[in-house]
Amino acid sequence: MKFAAAVEAALACGWRYPVVVGRQRQVMVAPDTISSQRRPLTDPLGPRPLLVDRPRSGPCSFGTLVADTVASAVARTQLLHLLWSRQVGVDLARPLTDDSIVHPAEVSGR
Repeated sequence: MKFAAAVEAALACGWRYPVVVGRQRQVMVAPDTISSQRRPLTDPLGPRPLLVDRPRSGPCSFGTLVADTVASAVARTQLLHLLWSRQVGVDLARPLTDDSIVHPAEVSGR
């Protein structure tokens, strides 16, 4: 009943009133994962330039990109940080996995 009243009030003002009843899990999980690396991050082992430049030469999966570095665990952290800072991008409508395609920032809407 409350939703119906809210819809009617919105319509009277010329507004739309969509109600979302559920979200796909990855819609919330991927941004949460990426935001875990939102704080300033140093790059002592130096994988950051590769992680930014490699996607410019063509499609590259998250897993392949980090595997091409000296320390993949460090590269994962760096890549999540680069995603947060929008220096590279992925399709957040899909689950963030090793198969996610990493794009250069220009393609991801930056």
